[in-house]
Amino acid sequence: MPNRITDHDPGKDAPVEERIEKREINRWVTTNYVVASGRSRATYSDPDNINKIVIEETPHSIDLASQNRKSITAAAFIADSRGWKNVWLDGSDRFKSSMWHELARLGIKANGYKPNADQRRDLVKQHRFDEANRSQIKSLRRDFKQSLLAREGVTEQSFERAMKRFDKRAGDELAHAFHNKQAVSLKETGQVYTKSPLSRDRASQRGPSR
Repeated sequence: MPNRITDHDPGKDAPVEERIEKREINRWVTTNYVVASGRSRATYSDPDNINKIVIEETPHSIDLASQNRKSITAAAFIADSRGWKNVWLDGSDRFKSSMWHELARLGIKANGYKPNADQRRDLVKQHRFDEANRSQIKSLRRDFKQSLLAREGVTEQSFERAMKRFDKRAGDELAHAFHNKQAVSLKETGQVYTKSPLSRDRASQRGPSR
């Protein structure tokens, strides 16, 4: 039996069209895999061997050829991008244990696996850690926004561009921290965000050097 995540929403009575809806996948996935998307099938291959399909996605399921942490994280992000909230797990106990944990971190209920008390306690601790990371990013975003508003000569367009760049980098930072189960680096992240966004806009406003 393959290691598989299946959309499992008991409330869905109407038939679902056999195609994958267009949606935005976490950039962590598209950075770590070569993605080939079709109407009813998407594959995720190893960048070092594009003929090696690691994950296969269909309208109702996600199959994994590997049980390593990288593919587990990617599958969780893919399920989240589909908007799934209730899924069924098939496969080895190792797969179901790891997949249950990662899906639960994203608020997705995984059936087909019964975690023990220690695993549930670990999940509670991980939830607190993940929430601390999100809170740190929110705080950094708030400070960054205030610093932009306090600067002179910031146009509405340059402000919006800077905030979009911030949100993209923040998403990457959170995904990296999620995969590695580590804290976001506020000092390093803050330096990147506060130094770079408007420097390019101001340079463009000055025009080319003579």
